[in-house]
Amino acid sequence: LLAPARETAAWADRRRPFDLVLPMDERFDPVEPAERERLRERLLRYRALGATVVHLRFRHVSLAHFLEQLDAVAAEVAPHVA
Repeated sequence: LLAPARETAAWADRRRPFDLVLPMDERFDPVEPAERERLRERLLRYRALGATVVHLRFRHVSLAHFLEQLDAVAAEVAPHVA
């Protein structure tokens, strides 16, 4: 998708970069070490594609579980992919 866009005059003429936002096509539970690693790998692949923003999706069973997942991403995932 991006290759043809990069060849246009509009791309060359833009004055500032834009964010490439990609949705996560899978739900993860980053509290689980194996899923946390898969999430890291997926985010690195998305970054290699040029993504600057990714909408994460989690499988959670409660608000407390969701908050634990956010903490896991902040502490164990984000530092490795930022």
